[in-house]
This record gives sequence, structure tokens and C-alpha cells, in this order.
Amino acid sequence: MCKRIWLIISAFLLLAGCNKDVEDIVLAPTPREITLPSELPEELASRKIYWQGHLMHLDGTLVEFDPITQLDNEASILLSYKFSHNGRYLVYRYDDIIFDDSNSFPGFPGLLKRIGLWNLKTGERKVLVEVEKDFSTDAMLGGIVFTPDDEKVLFAVLWRDDQEEKHVDLATVDIANGTIEKLGLYPLQVYSSALDISPDGKWIALAETSTLSDQVCLLVNLERKTLKCLKFERGWYLSTRFTPDSNYIIYSQSIKGRNSLYRSKIDGMENTLLVSGLLSADILLINENDIVFSGAPYKNYKCSNIYIINQDGSNFRQLSYLGENCLTDK
Repeated sequence: MCKRIWLIISAFLLLAGCNKDVEDIVLAPTPREITLPSELPEELASRKIYWQGHLMHLDGTLVEFDPITQLDNEASILLSYKFSHNGRYLVYRYDDIIFDDSNSFPGFPGLLKRIGLWNLKTGERKVLVEVEKDFSTDAMLGGIVFTPDDEKVLFAVLWRDDQEEKHVDLATVDIANGTIEKLGLYPLQVYSSALDISPDGKWIALAETSTLSDQVCLLVNLERKTLKCLKFERGWYLSTRFTPDSNYIIYSQSIKGRNSLYRSKIDGMENTLLVSGLLSADILLINENDIVFSGAPYKNYKCSNIYIINQDGSNFRQLSYLGENCLTDK
């Protein structure tokens, strides 16, 4: 189902950017092909990604215990997930499918929105957030991410009040006792489907964000509980991550269907274009030197590859030994 949805989105973005001939849009810089995993630094080779329906290391070896594939094959709809920093937990956002007419339209299933936690050491699984119990029945859950100490999960939530006014906030849930605490950022004009927290715990990065007064609101200052807007170009910001030193953000920007990867300081200065000519780009992981992301070149929007580029924009590589991940109409 997720592949089908992404195919529709990709096709829409392609049409949205059709005012420029596709032949003129090329991937830049040109990546160097990596054909053998032995060419990767050891630190990168052991990192985990979810690719072609499997949890694997960047060197292509499959992870023996694969909770993501297991969740994806269950009766619920897996929407997003994050591993804890210590590797002990997996938090995942999902919809339970039900066929109770009291929770659905006649003939259509209902969806119960959940955030779950999986203790990968003990095998215990539990529900952390239930929309119907913790919020209103029509509320929507957004991005999820562990706090730097792995004691809480941060998530985005959108709901309507009795006057049908939309409210958006960020909240945390304690993984030990289940206590939910809203951060009180309302009126937060940005509903984010993906989140990241800086390693120093001072900032939250948003994605799929809106623009306010010609500024792009990508960051939340946790100490002041305020939204920080940057003077970036209008567009969609679909993937935003912090660097390990907490001083920079790496983000993908989509304007009229054309996607580019950038690196910027927290204050919006030193904004550097890293890669252009993409239809999609999803940042998978960042270390002190490298950015690993999956991306679909504009000319071949149905097929994504795994790429690595240095934070300074040098040494752009394509991990061709991992193959392509292509969408189908099925």
C-alpha cells in the first residue's frame, strides 16, 4: 500500500514540475558508482537501513532479526518508525484496521491510530499512544522520534476543537509510565509528518512544513518553546535531520516537483546545495562526515537508489551493489 501511495505522489510531483523538460533535469554532481561493499568505510558498512523490503546493513548483509518487515506484514498499516539511540527500542506509528461500523463508513474499514513501542531486548511490545483514548477521535498523529536520552518519544499531533478549529502541537510520551505531556507550542502553524531532535536536545527539526510570511519554519527552540523560521525559498521540506554536532541541518527541498539536498547552519546561514536533479530524497542517516539518503533521479522517478555524500558536498557515491528500489503499479 505504501508503494502505491508513493507512486501517486511521485507522479503528481512529476506533473507539477513539467514546465521544464525532463531531459534538462540531470542529477548533479554525477555520483561515482560503488560496486563492492568493501569500498565503504567500516563505520558506514555496519549501519542499518530498510531497503527493498528488508532491514539490512549498508554493506548489503541482512539483519537476522528484522522487526520492520515483521510489522509491515501484520494486519495493521505501518506508517513510520525510529530506532532508539541505544538500539534497545523501536517506536512505530501505525493504524489498526477494523471493520466495526461504529468506527467506519459502511463497507469501509476504520482506522485506529496508534504509536507502539517494541523492546528489542525482551521482545515486549506495548501501545504508547491511542488517539481515541488520549486525544479526540479525529486527531492525527505525525512524526515520531526518541529524545536524546531514549526515555521519551516526541510526536506531532493535530486535532480539532468543538468549533472545528485546528490545533497543532508537539508532545512527549514517557516510555516507562506512558505519561503524555504536550509541549504547549500552540499556536504551532506547522503539522509535521517527520521529526528530528538535535543531539544536544535544544532543537526540534520539522518536515513537510508550511511557510509563514515568506519564511520557512523548520525549527523549534525547545528551551524557549518557540518556532524558528528561516529565510529559505518557498516549497516542501520533506526530510530534515541534524548533524551530530547539532550545528547544522541537512534537508531536502522540493520546489515544483524538483528536489534538492542542502546543508545549512541552524541560523539559516551558510546554506549549501549538495545534490540537485532529484524527484525525491529521504535522509536515512548522518555521521560526522557523511550523509546517506535514498533518492529517485528525475528521469527515473519510479526507481530509488542509495547515495552517500560528504557533508561538504564532495565524494558523491551511489551504492550500486544494493540495486534499485522500484515502484510498480501493483
